[in-house]
Amino acid sequence: GTDIYVTGGKDKFARYVKNGVFTNVSDGSKQANSYSIVVVGSDVYVSGYDGATTKVWKNGTATTLSNNGNEAIAESVFVQNNKVYVAGYDGEKAMLFKHGVGQMLSDHGSASSVFVVDRK
Repeated sequence: GTDIYVTGGKDKFARYVKNGVFTNVSDGSKQANSYSIVVVGSDVYVSGYDGATTKVWKNGTATTLSNNGNEAIAESVFVQNNKVYVAGYDGEKAMLFKHGVGQMLSDHGSASSVFVVDRK
């Protein structure tokens, strides 16, 4: 069968919907939202923010990518060969995170999508 996933937020929860069933990935203690989702096998990766921190959740477990007090959002997530890539922004800086390590792409702007092509 076909599974359909959608990301978003409600109240203070970042969440996703799979076939009409809602799953919160944040704890609701701060304003949160999710922007992107990718499913690899049985693993569900969701990107977004929780408070002022960029986050990526894998099966509901959060990894903080940026937490320096600036407004920060992880806009897009992509997974390939067990490596997690996240595009977004931290303050006014466009960022790419490769397996948790941040790389500034631009000191003014944002990054809204990431996709990796493996050209072996």
